[in-house]
Amino acid sequence: MDVNLPDGRILRNVPDGTTQDQILAKLRAAGEDVSWAAQKQTSGPEALAKETGIGEALMVGAGHKTDRILNGLTQMYLGARGEKKALAGLAANVQSGEDAYAPLARQRPVATALGEALPALAVPGAGGSYAGAAAAGAAPELLSYGDAWDRTKRGGVGATGGIVGRWFGGLLNAGLKPAGVGTSANKEAMAAAERIGYKPLAGEATGNRALMNVENYLSRSPGSSGAMQRLAQDNTQAVNTAAARSIGQRANEVGPGVLGAAESQIGQEFTRLQGVTAPQLGDDFVNALATIEQKNATLGPFRDKTIDSILDKGMDLAAKGNLSGSAYKQIRTELSNQSYKAYKAGDATLGSAVKDVRIALDQAAESSLGPADREAWKLAREQWGNWKTLSKGFVSEAGNVSPARVAQQLRSQGPAFRTGRSTGDLPDIARIGEGFKTAQNPNSGNLAATVWGSAITPANFAAQKIYTHPLVQKYLRDGILDIGPTGELIVKATGIPLGIAGTNEILGAQR
Repeated sequence: MDVNLPDGRILRNVPDGTTQDQILAKLRAAGEDVSWAAQKQTSGPEALAKETGIGEALMVGAGHKTDRILNGLTQMYLGARGEKKALAGLAANVQSGEDAYAPLARQRPVATALGEALPALAVPGAGGSYAGAAAAGAAPELLSYGDAWDRTKRGGVGATGGIVGRWFGGLLNAGLKPAGVGTSANKEAMAAAERIGYKPLAGEATGNRALMNVENYLSRSPGSSGAMQRLAQDNTQAVNTAAARSIGQRANEVGPGVLGAAESQIGQEFTRLQGVTAPQLGDDFVNALATIEQKNATLGPFRDKTIDSILDKGMDLAAKGNLSGSAYKQIRTELSNQSYKAYKAGDATLGSAVKDVRIALDQAAESSLGPADREAWKLAREQWGNWKTLSKGFVSEAGNVSPARVAQQLRSQGPAFRTGRSTGDLPDIARIGEGFKTAQNPNSGNLAATVWGSAITPANFAAQKIYTHPLVQKYLRDGILDIGPTGELIVKATGIPLGIAGTNEILGAQR
């Protein structure tokens, strides 16, 4: 017979009946090293466990847990039918499987533990809520093979592990995007803020309540309040300066004095320009009147005769060709008054038509000016519109302009702001008012300051320095990666197997 040695050699033609001791004796006599014979030979399952890699062990662990669930369901079915003999056979099969699996579990404890926790991810709602995570951790254990107490105990440990894992997944998700998945600072508001020198903090820019509460706490606590309030004051001054600039003034507040000075300056510029203009009512003016007439004609029997009368007067003006500056001023004032009265009376059709005639007249007047005066005209009209916005609706209070109230006023003036056609300092302020939010609980932080007093001053000082650092602010605002709502569920669910495996290890639960 032939004998295979552990080192790969083959001894051929060994007489039948030769014992292992006889073979070893001959090898020693020949000067061979046979120390290997004293070593314990590894059994089949143990040898296989040593050869199994981490990834394969992970999958074997998942398969083993799946088998335990299937065996558990079978156990419950056979128990309900009272088939004791079949249950005994099932118990023997389960024990055989456990014995074969045990060496791998000892060799790869982490990989197999994680693998056994993977079936929890198949439970619906695993990554959604903490309740779903608890159910995901408990369900595989409650369905696995074992007696009622064993299942209940392992189910409780699994539920705890699911909750811990869900918390860890949420923590990981928050680390990827602190402001929240799908949450980003308003791009238009951020661009507007940069243009006027406004520097929003991450909570204000994203609307994340937790970050806003941190900012509010730092703003009201000893050690950090001074620096935070200076940041807020700088932003207030940036808004006020831009608002004053929008009406031709240089100031860091917009109170009655600034508004009065702007009104006087803009009025003087209009008076000067109206004195040098001589509107030429040519084809452009006539075409504008024709457009208004066509709109009125589409109303059929509801055609507005007042509009026809105004158009007739407009055509009479066009027939004259030119207007003096004083005549233009008087006619424009009358058209503005008629438009205002029509809107106030609820006749939007008439009000819009009169306004369109006035716009056509303004365009004719503007076209009659030289290049420099034409630019001055546009600027004066823009500043006058801004002045009217800032002087109504409590937009400015105690000299400080409210971006939110500016946005409210511009929205009420038509679609230009909403559609992005409005540009300049005041629309930028309004975009800040729409895009950034303030804290929901303005009193947060008072309790901690009351309880701890000056003891937390150094910590607050350090926290404020860290929190407001540009790199920290960018991370809190933009995060590392926005994985989206689906990715968020995946990340949160991913923590569940880790939580289950870790809880089993810490509590020493039997797998």
